[in-house]
Amino acid sequence: MKKFIISAAVGTMMLAALPVFAENSNSRTPTQLTTVDLACAQTAVNTREAAVIAAVSAHSGSWTAALQARQTALNTAWGLSDTTARRAAINAALKTYKTAHKATQTAFNKAQRDAWTAFKTAAKTCHISSRDDSSGFSLDNR
Repeated sequence: MKKFIISAAVGTMMLAALPVFAENSNSRTPTQLTTVDLACAQTAVNTREAAVIAAVSAHSGSWTAALQARQTALNTAWGLSDTTARRAAINAALKTYKTAHKATQTAFNKAQRDAWTAFKTAAKTCHISSRDDSSGFSLDNR
C-alpha cells in the first residue's frame, strides 16, 4: 500500500509538471508584432458604439409603440360588454403585440450584429487583434 501511495504521488507530480514544458503557440516574436493604427481604432470603436446606441434607441421606441398599442387595444377590449367579443379582442391585441415585439427584437438583433460585423472588418484594417480589443467580452454581443 505504501508503494502504491508513493507511486501515485510521484506520477501526479510528473503530470503536474507537463504544462511547464509545453510550448506556447500564441507567443510572437517582436518581428511578428504589428502596430495598431490608433486613430483608425478610435474611429472603428466610435462607429460601432454609435450604431449600437442607435439600435438600442430604435428598439426602445418600437417596443414602446407596441406596448402603447397593446394598452389601447386592451382598454378598448375590456370596454366591451359581450364576453365573446371581449375575449376575441383581447386575444387579437395580444397576438398583434406579440408579432410587433418579435419584429422589433429581430430588427434590433440584426442592427447589433451588423454593427459588430462592420467593426470586425474595420478592426482588420486597423490591425486590432483580439488581444487589443475585448470585443469577445461584451454585454451586447450575442
